[in-house]
Parts: sequence; C-alpha cells; structure tokens
Amino acid sequence: MEEEKEIQDEQLPPITSTPLAEESTQTDSSALISAANLAADRLEKGNKELAKLLAIQQQLHIEKKLGGETVAGVPGKSDEEKAVENAKKMLEGTGMEEYAFPKN
Repeated sequence: MEEEKEIQDEQLPPITSTPLAEESTQTDSSALISAANLAADRLEKGNKELAKLLAIQQQLHIEKKLGGETVAGVPGKSDEEKAVENAKKMLEGTGMEEYAFPKN
C-alpha cells in the first residue's frame, strides 16, 4: 500500500502556494488539471477492477444458490447434544461410560 502511495505521489506534479503573477497561476491551474486527470485515471482503473470483482462475486453467488445443496429433513443437533456425543466417544472403551451415562 505504501509503495503505491509513493508511486502515485511521484506522478502528481507539485502544487505550489498561490502565486501573485498571472503566468504562475496558469502553470498552477495546468498542474491542478494534470493532477485531476491522473486522479480520474486511477478512479477509472479502480472502477473497472471493481466491476470485474462484482461480476465474479455475482457468479459465485449464483453457483451457490443453484448448487443443489439442501438441509431439508435433516434435524440439526444442539450444542448440548454434540457435547454429550463427544463425551461418549471419549469414554468409549474405558469402562467409565456406564457410570457417566447409565442405561435406564
């Protein structure tokens, strides 16, 4: 990022304080115009890149929506149910599962 700013700053012509002579005002205005043109070019490049990225994002969103993934009919498990299952797996084969989770 810093390198880009340095490069961009180098491209911009220096802007001096308000001069008193008419010649220098014309050079300052031309410097301002060239700086504005450079800024406009950067904005146009950025807008083109943004348009490309938005098109890619829209395509990915469409593929996700039409991908055919479904969760219909599959009940979700609560955090408590997941924790009990994990505990049972950890105690499996130790002989402690009967004490921790007695069969009624």
